[in-house]
Amino acid sequence: MKIFNNTFITHIFLLLSFSCLSAQDFKWGLAARQGDRPTMEDEHTREVKAHDAFFAVFDGHGGADAAHYAQKNLHNHFFNLAQPNTGKTEENLIKAFLQTDNEILKDIDSGAVAVAVYMTGKNGGTHKDEQAYIAWAGDSRAVIVRKGKVIFATTDHKPNHPEERARIESCGLQVQHYGVHRILGLAISRTLGDREVKEFSRGAVTATPQTHQLAIRPGDLIILACDGVWDVLSNEDAANIVSDVVSGKKSLADVGKVFPLVPKNRCGKCEQFINYSDDHVLQTAARALRDEAYTKGSTDNISAMVVQYKPQQNGDELKEGKQEVKETQAATATLQRQTIMARLRELHEVAEENKIPRAATNAQNALVLLQAEAYTHDVLMSVQEFVNSINGNLKIRYVDQQTTLKTLLDPIKDDISREIRKLRKQAIRQ
Repeated sequence: MKIFNNTFITHIFLLLSFSCLSAQDFKWGLAARQGDRPTMEDEHTREVKAHDAFFAVFDGHGGADAAHYAQKNLHNHFFNLAQPNTGKTEENLIKAFLQTDNEILKDIDSGAVAVAVYMTGKNGGTHKDEQAYIAWAGDSRAVIVRKGKVIFATTDHKPNHPEERARIESCGLQVQHYGVHRILGLAISRTLGDREVKEFSRGAVTATPQTHQLAIRPGDLIILACDGVWDVLSNEDAANIVSDVVSGKKSLADVGKVFPLVPKNRCGKCEQFINYSDDHVLQTAARALRDEAYTKGSTDNISAMVVQYKPQQNGDELKEGKQEVKETQAATATLQRQTIMARLRELHEVAEENKIPRAATNAQNALVLLQAEAYTHDVLMSVQEFVNSINGNLKIRYVDQQTTLKTLLDPIKDDISREIRKLRKQAIRQ
């Protein structure tokens, strides 16, 4: 079923509200709006079974055809491959992305970015069976929330991201900057489709997704959303908004007033709204995320999907509480480590551009230490020494560059200090 019909989007308001049988393990809600764009190019997929499920959000550009094709076919390609219990789930996700891309390139000129998650429930087995497998190409994002905290978030595939830039340059191309960083005119470096760009990209623009596997627990929330959300909201903002609704701190009445029969965007044009779910609370959470993004000034199409793995029973919560705390701490530590490393890479790049060799060397040494060693209190103390050395170098010789680098340096210092305090408290409790 095609949800978005471009011939009617600009002039007609559609409010879709469907109900379907709710599977035991997975519930979900979607909210989308056209926003200030002349057409709606977002799509979504959901395939919910008793103990596993597939969800995806697609953000089209240059037209909606590529996103619509992916919405109809990507999950089918995945399920037609070898069964996930063969241990090749991530490999099968990659194959499904590439097969969908090859088919789009044959007949469609437009492109789309995608984020998808395949989840398996317990189904009478052990907790090892409760897994989420995430695949993404582009700047649509997945954020996993446990007890109100972000435990994992995907990284946007932007051309200026250090790893993406290195991959692009290895293909013999250069990242350009006009307005934003671009590769052959695209502001993202991984997409489905985009036939004209890929003909000249030498593989620099690819549909190969990045993948990640992590354990899920009852009550976990998975947010899938396009960049219309992430342009104006952080991962933590989204987690707080959704958690407040799911926990009951906010109701539908709190989320916002009911839209008029023919709503208009900031451009004075009628637009399309989508409210689509099998769970009222999760639909309200998705709507809160969508409308907050628009209120914050997002001018793009906005799509937000909120999925919840089965609510946890009190008996299970007491029994598994200690183990869950350990797993949550480990997952949060991994996310913080990735965040600090990403900021150090950016700092290293800027220091080299501004010809500050000692700062670049210290940033590189801190990065190598984080990559090579366990994430412990002592390692972070050593990383902190390298970072403080950068601050000292700036004060002595590079006064003119202080402002440029301190905007990058200060968040790193704050992150490291916070993590050191957290690990120290955890060690005392243990």
